[in-house]
Amino acid sequence: MIQNLSGNPMIEVQNLTKYLDKKNLIDSISFIANQKECLGLFGEDHAVKTALLNMIAGSTHPSSGHINIQGLNTQTQTFKARKLVGYQLDQDVDHPMMSVKEFLTYIAAIRGFHGNEKRARVEEAATRLELWPILSAPLNALSIGLKRKVAIAQAILHGPAVLLLDEPTAGLAPDQKRRLRALIQSLTQEMTVIIASRDCDALSELCTRALVIAGGRLVADTPLPDLQRDSRHFQAVTLTAETPLDLLALAVLPGVAGIEEHRHAPGTVTVLAMPGHAIYPHINTLIANRHWKINSLKLEPGRLKDVVHHLSREAPPLKLLPVIFKRQLTSYACTPGTYLSIAIFLVLSVIAGLQTSPWLEQDSGNLLAFFQFHPWLYCLLIPILAAHLWSDEANAGFLDLMKTLPITTFEWVAGKFLAAWVVVGFGLMLMFPLVIIANYLGNADNSVIASQFVASWLLAGSYLAVGCFIFTLVRQRTVIVILTVGLLLIASGLAALLDALEHHRPIWLIDSLTTLSPFSRFGTIDDGMFTLRDMLYFISMILAFLAATTVTLNYKNS
Repeated sequence: MIQNLSGNPMIEVQNLTKYLDKKNLIDSISFIANQKECLGLFGEDHAVKTALLNMIAGSTHPSSGHINIQGLNTQTQTFKARKLVGYQLDQDVDHPMMSVKEFLTYIAAIRGFHGNEKRARVEEAATRLELWPILSAPLNALSIGLKRKVAIAQAILHGPAVLLLDEPTAGLAPDQKRRLRALIQSLTQEMTVIIASRDCDALSELCTRALVIAGGRLVADTPLPDLQRDSRHFQAVTLTAETPLDLLALAVLPGVAGIEEHRHAPGTVTVLAMPGHAIYPHINTLIANRHWKINSLKLEPGRLKDVVHHLSREAPPLKLLPVIFKRQLTSYACTPGTYLSIAIFLVLSVIAGLQTSPWLEQDSGNLLAFFQFHPWLYCLLIPILAAHLWSDEANAGFLDLMKTLPITTFEWVAGKFLAAWVVVGFGLMLMFPLVIIANYLGNADNSVIASQFVASWLLAGSYLAVGCFIFTLVRQRTVIVILTVGLLLIASGLAALLDALEHHRPIWLIDSLTTLSPFSRFGTIDDGMFTLRDMLYFISMILAFLAATTVTLNYKNS
């Protein structure tokens, strides 16, 4: 956020949130506006910008957060704050009976002006907005552009400290827009101005800062020149000629990134510049050497509309995670190997449990006989699922494309991981018939059984996180499987190794290493001793390996 360097801010917005019909229209927006500063409020959702201006004007209240105007809270000191604000609404000013003069006089009276001062205020506003020719005209007979000018006149006639303009240039002719921009330029010397507009490029010479809102959130609060530098048209050159230009000659100039031809303006092209390169002098030299007849030559400052469009399309954090999750889950569902590997896992679990324990004869209250082999069986199932996690990215071209899309690496990794984890959970749910049998045969301890299911699922999640990380080291699926199997076997066998070393190493060392073994943690939960510490261990292990995966991928991409 831009910090206030000139004392108390004129406007202070903190953690502003607004719900409309249970929809989060505005989400935790914060910013400040200093005295005599002009802010551009940009974004593709006009309703959100209007809602924000309405709350600053005090016509509506936020669901949470607060707004101060010169230290006055718009919720607790509403009428005092309203006196400081002039607001031109996007909705057209209209009245079946009032003329323009009657309307402005009426507004001046409401603002507290009387007699000569009221008359002077109306005349000054009419002069600034060039309304003298239409003062006697009925409001409902005016064009959209003239109604817009009347709305601006009523907003400035009391000399507000804050001026809010909602699409002020809409409906105006080009020459009217130029004169209005000149007026706004003069007003910024007297008051703080916030302009909400779709025509952000037309305001580039007026606004000192840009506030870009997307998805109800403030995604950019930056000086306007910095936003222009993010445009691919920054330092580009647009030229128009009477005859077709030699595009190849332009393309091979030093620093040229590409050329755009204007479909609706024959003979006009825009030459894009590489970052950090100034191509204007080279183009000038080429024009002189080739004796081209150029009608216009313009150095582009950067097109704000493109940057705002890009920022507006960027999703809030983790919003794209469900897209990745759904795609990966679909990929698993369409792969026969998924069903085969889960079937083998379940069959081996049941066979191993029945072969090593007389479970049907013991009237056991839990499923320990079946779950005790999961740490080893996961060494077969998890590497297969982990290798399939990155099947879409097996093609280098697809992987390169993913790097160019507006999605964070963590969203990408977490979405895929969660899909694989859900597949494992689905496989575990297929063991539910054993729960029914256990309850039918004897006094089943369902709380212990539930902890065993949870423990198995958490263990699978930690193994999957390990498999994700191994992907960042190698890309070949066979190698991923081999490395994952090897690492998981080592992890699963760590407890047995430590038991063998118990009499040869210090007890404190053995105990410390034992706590790091997922097998030991799993065994504790498997016995029904479900503790928060064990749960946090597995979750921490999952998050640690997912974070390592994200950091490694970011490092490789850079």
